[in-house]
Amino acid sequence: MLLFEAAAPLRTAQPGQLQTLLDLLQEASHWWAEADVPFWAFVALDPAPMAIRGR
Repeated sequence: MLLFEAAAPLRTAQPGQLQTLLDLLQEASHWWAEADVPFWAFVALDPAPMAIRGR
C-alpha cells in the first residue's frame, strides 16, 4: 500500500507530473493484479474535511 499525502500542491504546480504519477500507479496496479497481488495507492489531493459541529 502506498500513501501520497498532500498531493494538492503538485496538482496545482505540476499537473503533468501528477498525471504521470497516476499513470504509473495505474500501470503498477494492473501489473500486480496479473500476479494476483493486491496493490493499493492512495493520493490525497485535498485536506480532509473538518467535522461540522451542531449548534
